[in-house]
This record gives sequence, structure tokens and C-alpha cells, in this order.
Amino acid sequence: MSCPSRPTDVSCPKGYAMFANTTLSSSPDENGCCYWSSFDLTSFAKGQRLKAYVGLLNGKGPRSGDHTVIKIFRDEVGTETMCNIEIKKSKTAQSFVVPFTGVISPEFPIHFTSLLKACMDDVCLMKNALSSGRKLCKQEWVLIEEKIGKNFQNFVSHSGKANPTTATKILEAFVHFTYHNSAGKLVVCGLEGSSERGKTCLKTPTIHSVTKEYGGWDLGEKGIKMVFANHVCNDLCREFITPRHFSDRAEPSAPFDPDLAYGGEFDVSQMPRYDQFSPYSFGQYFNFPSPPPYQMYPDLRLACAFNQTTTPYQPNYHHPISA
Repeated sequence: MSCPSRPTDVSCPKGYAMFANTTLSSSPDENGCCYWSSFDLTSFAKGQRLKAYVGLLNGKGPRSGDHTVIKIFRDEVGTETMCNIEIKKSKTAQSFVVPFTGVISPEFPIHFTSLLKACMDDVCLMKNALSSGRKLCKQEWVLIEEKIGKNFQNFVSHSGKANPTTATKILEAFVHFTYHNSAGKLVVCGLEGSSERGKTCLKTPTIHSVTKEYGGWDLGEKGIKMVFANHVCNDLCREFITPRHFSDRAEPSAPFDPDLAYGGEFDVSQMPRYDQFSPYSFGQYFNFPSPPPYQMYPDLRLACAFNQTTTPYQPNYHHPISA
């Protein structure tokens, strides 16, 4: 998809690109407003996949003039598809907040930052010339994220390990709740952000899903099992389902026989012979040879059903199969 052009009413000053990085108009936010952003030449934080820059929103929407965070893919040129995956993760995580907050923690709200996507317009020529790492280029896609508070913390890791000094039992229960509420299809983890004045604001998390549709960090069922290997249930989530409810291996319906399980030979003579039928069929036991005669002689079924003598019915015949 080609990058959208920036509307004339939100254009940056002419020649501004010599000293700053700028984007084209973003995707619309929840209010339908689009913004373009200018941002710093140097990142203030680096993760394993993304670099973060301080930016400023420009345009005619209510957020114009707000500080924001511009995220750029660190090792490869960002594409629209890569941005869409990050946006999908944020929206998916946020979709669990309402049911969780309403039932589990109405007094401790959780919020995941919203993301916009935009295409680069101008790249600072001076900074690019001096940079030793991957250089920004025009037409690559970047993410515009809400600014989180100053007290940035790691609560739960990508592998589901809770930080003993920062994680609360509510956030740990939220991780488990996403698995429970999705019927075992995914789990949200990698919770990082800030908690101020009773509200927790989190950046885009990691999601492990059965379908592996949430990018390179989505480790599928392996990731789900890893999270629950590290997760410790508390009183808020102890009743939620866990991966053991969806075990691939069914419980055996008969006692375990190692000889049969590990290549032992099957001996027909070891099978028990059932010479009597259950009373569920005829109301009493009847002594029949095995196999049952009515399998070859259907008329005997009726004779058996009407036999009500105290002496078990003994048919007077020679069964060819049991000979």
C-alpha cells in the first residue's frame, strides 16, 4: 500500500526536514482525527525490536500539541503489515480489560496505550549522515503511541515471570484471565508501563496464541505453556482454566499395560472369556458359549428372551465357530 499524502493543513514548515524527522498523516484515532508527527533525532529508549523517540502531534484534532512516543523498528525497515500486528496486539489486550475490570478489579483500572501508524515523510539528513546504525528512510512505516507516565516499570515478562518488586496480584490475575476469557486461545503477557494514582497504563504487550497470529514474539502453544510454567495463581485467578484443561493426551479408559504400550505381542488366549450376558439385556444371566449363538442364528435371540426358568438356558446345538 502506498503511503498517504499529508493534507495541506497539517504540513510541516518548509526545510524543517534538515533538522528533524517528520511523518505523513497518521491513521485515524478513536475520534476519527489524523495527525502528523515530528520527533527527536536521538532515541530515548531501545528494546529488542523497537526504538522509541519523543515526538509531538500536529494537526487539527484535540490531541494536537501533545507529546507522544514514536516507535521505529530497530533491525529492519518497518512495513504497514508490521504496524498492523502491533496495533492488533494493543486492541486485543484492551478488549479483555472491560470484562476483567468489571468483575475482578473495578477499583484498579487497566489501560493499554492506543497506537496509530504513519509513513515517514522527511528524514533528518544531518543525523542520518552521522548515524552508524540502521538509517531511517522515507516511506517506511512507524508507530505513534500515547505517552506513558515517567515511572516506567516491568510488571510481567514475555515468559510470564512476575517481577516480585512491581507486579501486583491483579496484573498477574489479568494474565491468567486473558487465557480463561479466550477459552485457551491466547495469553497476554509482557506487561510494562506505569502505575500512577490508582491507574495502570501499559504499552503494547506480547501475546502468545494457538494460531500464532501476533508477530515474531508469538511463540504459539509453546509460549502459552511457558507462561503458565512461570505463573503462580493467587486468590483472584485460582478458579480460571489452565492449559491442563486442554491436554492433547486423553485419559486412558482402561488400566495401563506396559507390554501393549511398548511393542509387546498381543496374545488372544490372555483375553477373558465372557460366557454370561449382563442382566441389562435379559433380566438374568444365561450361560452361552462364546461367541453368542444369535450372531449366526437370530432365531435364538427370541428363545433366550422368553426363557424364564430357574435353570440357565442350554442350547442343544454345535456352534461352528466355537468348534
